[in-house]
Amino acid sequence: MQMKTKKLIIISTMLLVGLFGGAWFFLFYPINQFPKPLGPYGVGTTQYHWIDEKRQEPNAFDVQHPNRELMVYIFYPTYKHDYQEPYNQDQVVGYKVVLSYASKLPTWMFSGLDFLKVHEYPNAPLAATNKKLPVIIVSHGWGALVHGWTWFCEVLASHGYFVVGINHPYVAQVTHYPDGRAIETLVFKRAAERKQEGEAQQYRTWKENQVEVCAQDISSAINKLEEFVTQGSMFWSKYIDLNRIGVMGGSFGGTTAMRAYRKDSRIKSCVDMDGCLRGEDVSAEFTKQCLMIIGSASNQWFDEQGEKDLAAIKVQHERYPNTFHLAVIDGAGHGVFSDIPFYAQTTLFLQLFARSSNFYQTAPQQKQVSHGAITHMLAILESQVLGFFNRTLG
Repeated sequence: MQMKTKKLIIISTMLLVGLFGGAWFFLFYPINQFPKPLGPYGVGTTQYHWIDEKRQEPNAFDVQHPNRELMVYIFYPTYKHDYQEPYNQDQVVGYKVVLSYASKLPTWMFSGLDFLKVHEYPNAPLAATNKKLPVIIVSHGWGALVHGWTWFCEVLASHGYFVVGINHPYVAQVTHYPDGRAIETLVFKRAAERKQEGEAQQYRTWKENQVEVCAQDISSAINKLEEFVTQGSMFWSKYIDLNRIGVMGGSFGGTTAMRAYRKDSRIKSCVDMDGCLRGEDVSAEFTKQCLMIIGSASNQWFDEQGEKDLAAIKVQHERYPNTFHLAVIDGAGHGVFSDIPFYAQTTLFLQLFARSSNFYQTAPQQKQVSHGAITHMLAILESQVLGFFNRTLG
């Protein structure tokens, strides 16, 4: 009798484990990956650690490392390939934490993101081309990473652009240097401090200062590219066209890109994806070509009372209709202007979660949209970005 009971317990346990394992696999294993970019080229990547010896790091004092140091991730055209690289794990870990915090669910429920892959080939040879490649520098959002805009970087590289993605130290979620140092973001610490009495204005001032610091990072990257071209490396001097430089960014990165575009004469055009105008940019002149793309349902543009505030953007668009271009994507939330739509389709659980949460960062008063609508928005967004850069840098 005891033997039969033991067998029954073992069989029941195995069935439960099997059922749980099957349910986990069904709900949390990836069923979708990043879409393959459709340009005529494959995507190669490499990375650099660039130290700007002309600038001190304004956010921290470090006797051994006093200068501003950037980690730069470059996407470039290579030969067509089927290789897939794991998605950046800092980006995965960071976004899992964000989702867990927002939903109060354990991070393991978002573990399908661990298996995401992208269409990059590290250190692949540059594709042979008879023409020089225009350059686009990409800036990331507040407390984010440039890898959160991987889709845009891959799309642009596959269409023949040399894409330079910057992680801005102390604004980026985390910055890892080759010597093992890791610089954590100050964004969330400062955001917590602003809740203390009398600290809100200091936080706003610090954030505005970071726009300028990060805009200077973009100019610093251009300086480094000029050095490389002057040194005569075949990779740089033969194929990189520094007379055709554009900048692009999402959210805070869009604000940063706009500031750099205005300040640096070497930058010919700019795309700001759902990033507001700040400081001097609210009333400054816009004499070069720029495109501002916003989401009509983005939480970026609504106040607590649900009122939509686009006054500064509309004023600049009316003042400079031939240079300050404005495109509105109907129904788009703030999260559409990043890799977030692809996270939402990774697993069955994430698909269900996206439908029941504010996954795409729409304003509370705006209705959620379907996956089909998001796909349509992304097609419009890709067309807008590529079309604009083709016209202004082509």
